[in-house]
Amino acid sequence: RPVIGIDVDCVLRDNLEIMVKLYNTLVHSRYDNFKDMKVDDIKTYKAEKAFPLVEPAIHINASDFFFKIHAKEVFLDAPAYPNVAECINRLKEVADIVIVSYQKGYTNKKYTLEWLEKNGIDTNEICFVKDKTMVHLDALVDDNDYNFLGTHCSTSVLVTQPYNKDIVLDELITKTNSKQIVRVDSLEDFTVKYIKGEIVL
Repeated sequence: RPVIGIDVDCVLRDNLEIMVKLYNTLVHSRYDNFKDMKVDDIKTYKAEKAFPLVEPAIHINASDFFFKIHAKEVFLDAPAYPNVAECINRLKEVADIVIVSYQKGYTNKKYTLEWLEKNGIDTNEICFVKDKTMVHLDALVDDNDYNFLGTHCSTSVLVTQPYNKDIVLDELITKTNSKQIVRVDSLEDFTVKYIKGEIVL
């Protein structure tokens, strides 16, 4: 059976909406005439660049603001994307599913495990690892193109988010060892196409 690795943040759970709400609340409290940010305004994966007014407002970098101070909201309270638990269960019928996620620090790992349980997501394995090339996979479903670099999986599956919309797949594949890179709208989109045989690993 093929082994499919699935990322958590921005693939299974919607961190972005909560991060944007936290950002807008913070900046409104410090600056007048601030125009609310929307999720579609996020053009980079890096928090410091995506949310540039955090540090000037409170002298704390954006990563610490979101992933330490507001870790519970961002990781434990974030909503699941539609039908992700059902998708995992469908995929488990035809493949081995491994959750592959990078979480910095014990607390965020704990929140992630609690979040998976709370949302009914049961998989074969869970790997917390910064370098996803260390995990043997036939496919990796991820929103961050950086995680495809150097992987040895035959198929890389890029879940579309605002910050990766402009990535050209023909250019990205030259930086990986994958045989193919496909773009999908969501885990549900990938699941439907994989079950139908439109995506072949």
